[in-house]
Amino acid sequence: MVVQKATLEGLQRFLNSMGFQSLERTKRSSSLGSVLELDCVEPDHLYFASVRGERVYEVQLEFANGKWEADCSCPVGVRCKHIAAAMLALEELESESDNSGPPVWDRKRIAALMKKRWQKAQAAAVKPPPSPLLNKNVAHLGRDLRPREAAFLRAVQSSFAKGARPFTEADLRAMAGPGTAFNSFNSWNVVDLWPAFPADDFYFWLFVAREFRRRNWSYPRFMQGVTDFSLIEPTMKTWERQKEIERWKNCFQRFESSRPDPEPGVLQLRLAVGAEEARLQWRSARLCPIPAANRRLSTYLTHDKVKRVNNLHSLY
Repeated sequence: MVVQKATLEGLQRFLNSMGFQSLERTKRSSSLGSVLELDCVEPDHLYFASVRGERVYEVQLEFANGKWEADCSCPVGVRCKHIAAAMLALEELESESDNSGPPVWDRKRIAALMKKRWQKAQAAAVKPPPSPLLNKNVAHLGRDLRPREAAFLRAVQSSFAKGARPFTEADLRAMAGPGTAFNSFNSWNVVDLWPAFPADDFYFWLFVAREFRRRNWSYPRFMQGVTDFSLIEPTMKTWERQKEIERWKNCFQRFESSRPDPEPGVLQLRLAVGAEEARLQWRSARLCPIPAANRRLSTYLTHDKVKRVNNLHSLY
């Protein structure tokens, strides 16, 4: 098996991007023979491997446009230890290569065999059931979902399938992207995301993604193409305004129930009229005595017009 220099350099960059801990674990598992098979379907482009884990998983390695992409049939699906093990095995094979590749007819046979095996592995994997969210993603991407994409979408569908219930921080975190910072002490706190439980998993996702955006949490890039917040913004604005009104009503009710008993005394008022506005002012005679009325106030402001009134006196 021959691997060109550019392909090998891209492979090494891919391995480095997976982090030290993953590489150390896969080096150990590789040395124990976890990579059962590694076949070249198209030189410098497509490779298939069988890797032993909890069971035997199928790994596809593809090199295109100067970078590697990889999928695995394991539950993780991407950037897993099985992919790293297959990459390391490919790198080791290159160091032992005698620079003689398989003949064309043999490559075609291997390609047909590996394609059939990969299709079988994909069919065996749990796929998301048909739903509005799945349909919109497939239509937008123009292809079926990859394993890691399917795993994320299944998580959304599973959360939606639990139905109307108190939606908690733990439910929200189950769909958050890797590396999201959490507070472990509020897992059971209820999160208000919608005025009514969404009708399908697509609208369910829009409300969840809106909350992710508010918190600056990440979610998979492939979901961005179908995440159109304009579909729920009018509903959310109306709902949030209603909640704000209700909040103020509750504040006034609490004030009404706990207002202090009025103290006896004299409250003096003054209406001050200016060129642009009229102001009502008051003072407690018990705290700040003010002079008795000494002249007549003859105008006040109503609806931006000055009108004359009788028997209104200034307190100054």
